[in-house]
Amino acid sequence: GCRVRINYPGPAEHVAICLPAFSPDIEHREEGDGATAAPPAHKTDSTPTLVQSVDVVKAPALTITEYFGNVSSKDGNLSACVAEVKEPCSEAWQQPEFAEWVLVLSGVLHLEHAE
Repeated sequence: GCRVRINYPGPAEHVAICLPAFSPDIEHREEGDGATAAPPAHKTDSTPTLVQSVDVVKAPALTITEYFGNVSSKDGNLSACVAEVKEPCSEAWQQPEFAEWVLVLSGVLHLEHAE
């Protein structure tokens, strides 16, 4: 299987997105620096890939950068973006045909909704 390990050379903040959802039962954690226990076969046919991020919205008050999804990685299965809000603003009303989860790392987000 594909083995991965994330190293943090200094302070960091990140959002992890896992498919299927994270569970300790399927993490197959290896303890220690040189651990080499053979985990079950990796659940995907891919190896780690570096994807170039793309600004999908660039406005004076708001930048939305896609790290993987239809625009950046040409993969329509999942989209992951980071929004940088520089000053108060609002997005246009939308009726998306997808589920969206938003993790607010700092600041406040007010969500309006209508039936």
